[in-house]
Amino acid sequence: MTYEAFSERVSAYIEGELGAVGRAEMEQKAAACPRCKALLEDVQTLTEQLRSLPRAQPSAGFNFALRSHLLMETAEEQRWPRRVGHVLFFSALRTALAVAAVVVLGLGLAALWSQTQEAPQLAMPTPSEEIELMPARPVVVDHRGALLPKEGAYSLSWRQYRAQQQQADTVRAIRQRPVSPRLPMPEVKQVKVSF
Repeated sequence: MTYEAFSERVSAYIEGELGAVGRAEMEQKAAACPRCKALLEDVQTLTEQLRSLPRAQPSAGFNFALRSHLLMETAEEQRWPRRVGHVLFFSALRTALAVAAVVVLGLGLAALWSQTQEAPQLAMPTPSEEIELMPARPVVVDHRGALLPKEGAYSLSWRQYRAQQQQADTVRAIRQRPVSPRLPMPEVKQVKVSF
């Protein structure tokens, strides 16, 4: 053990905070090293002198002033402006979060509403494409060829009804269009090109 390690542990040795092994090491070092022995005796003397000093008691005026100051600070903390400030801060935070949630919910509902209000887009089928005339559900065709639901099967909105009428008109027009005969391909001449 070095002198520095001894000096760091001398207070713990005097206070009795070291275990049996640590106490034995300190006693061996103090017996072997005169500097360590002198340090140990000086610290023991100083500790005994400090313990023999009388304990100072605070004056009654100091005690009264300290207690009144603490009571005033406690009363200040409990005054209504601070309470209101704490309540308003937390309620403002809650209000801001609630407003943000309502805005997000409103935007979601508006997007959903706009999707349901858009009319379906119909693509014009070409004669070579296969056209599915109706979904797999019970339907009836009216006098113009538009698809109508069977009684009690389901109800259509006017947009759906109009879209189905347009689809039926398109199918009817494609079926009624005369098929043009294939035109002969013009002759292609091959020309040699040299570079």
